[in-house]
Parts: sequence; structure tokens; C-alpha cells
Amino acid sequence: MRLWGVSGEIEELPGDRDRNYRIGVGEGAIVLKITDAPAEEVQLATEALERLSGAGGSLAVGRAIKTKAGDPWVEMEGADGRSHRAWAVRWLDGVPLAHAGPRAPGLLFCLGEELGRARVALEGWDHPALDRGLKWDLRRGLEVAWAREAALECPVERRVIREALAGVEVVFASSTSSLRVGVIHGDANDHNILVEERDPAAGPCGLLDVGDIDRSWILAEVSIAAAYLMLGEEDPVAALVEFVSGYHRTDPI
Repeated sequence: MRLWGVSGEIEELPGDRDRNYRIGVGEGAIVLKITDAPAEEVQLATEALERLSGAGGSLAVGRAIKTKAGDPWVEMEGADGRSHRAWAVRWLDGVPLAHAGPRAPGLLFCLGEELGRARVALEGWDHPALDRGLKWDLRRGLEVAWAREAALECPVERRVIREALAGVEVVFASSTSSLRVGVIHGDANDHNILVEERDPAAGPCGLLDVGDIDRSWILAEVSIAAAYLMLGEEDPVAALVEFVSGYHRTDPI
């Protein structure tokens, strides 16, 4: 990878939309990302990482690295003739929470504090691509769900879904106007959160993947993360309360 001045073993990493490769080991390792996203979205991601790096907490992010020529990304053509962009970020050490063992006492409260602190770091920042209309924006949840409801073939299932969505509409009609809107990470799931210790899981230390960064309800930041963190917990409500309490301490809901 002469464009970034790095060399070493190459390992392909999981990814949703991008192709991701770890290159090298140790402090000099990078993650090379190849995407078909428009340049505006790559710029959004690099700026978001810069903002998050100044959050001041323990959740580090892999800051974007410019090429040796000073470019934030390079254009390239794929085998199919389509245009792609390649860019790189610093590798972060840590264990994805999803792959760690049982959670140490206080982990969820600490994680809530750190995620709230990271969210606050995005306050006041703006970019045109923040309003690109992601279907993951919870403000569009009802719209997206209703658009796909007809795909259910089972009449009973369709009836259940319709009744549930109608109930949500009633609740939303009287509550959403009071929800704060701001820039959120939008995907703090347990695969995107790194911890220092594996067993028990402890010490939140990293936040990955800014591909879903968006402008939405700030409460959505809490809701998305909590939905994943409650999975597999013996007492999911207690886990929710612990996490939300920590988050509220640094980014009041």
C-alpha cells in the first residue's frame, strides 16, 4: 500500500457495504476501506472521525489517514468498471463486545457515559450528507415499516404488524415533536464497541464504523445501542436502566 506508506500482512475484515482490509500489525497498522459510496459520504465519514476523536473520553476512533500525497481518498475503478473510493483509518486494538465474555459490573453504565460523551462531540457540527435520507433514521421508521408491510404473505402476521404500527402511530403523534434532533453515530451495536478486557468484558475503549452517522432523534442513539445491549441479558430491563443512566449523565436525555 505505497499510497499510504504501509506494508505487511493483509487480512480481510467484515463489512456491510465496504470492503475492509487490515494491513500491517502493531501501532502502524491501518484499515483500508474500499467503497462505492459517493465522495460526499466519504468526506462525511472522515470529518465525523475527526470530531469524535476530540470527545475526550475512553472511546477511541480510528482517525482517517491521508495518502502520502495528502489526499483524503483516492479514486479507483473496479473490475466491473464502476467507480470506487479507497481511504484508510488507523487500526484500533480491542475486543468487540459481541465477542467478549460476561460483562463486568458497571460496564453498561460506563459505556453509557462514554457513548453520551461521544454524541456530545458531534453537537454543532453540520454536513450536507447528514440529511441523505437513510432508511435507518428512526424518524422514518413508520414510513419504512408501512412500505414493507404488504410483503408479508401470512394474513395473521400482517394483521399483527398493522395493529402494532397503528399503535406506534398513536404514541408518536403526541410525543415526537418534543424529541431533540441532532447528529448521532447511529450504530453503536455490540460489534462496533471495543473493550479492553475479554473475560469479563470491561473497559470500553473504542467505537467503530461511522457509516450510519446521521441527523436524527438524539434518543435514537440511546435506543439503538440499548436494543443490542439488552440481548442475552438475564435482566434486560436492569441492563437498560444501567446503560441509560450512564448515558444521561453525559448527554442528558
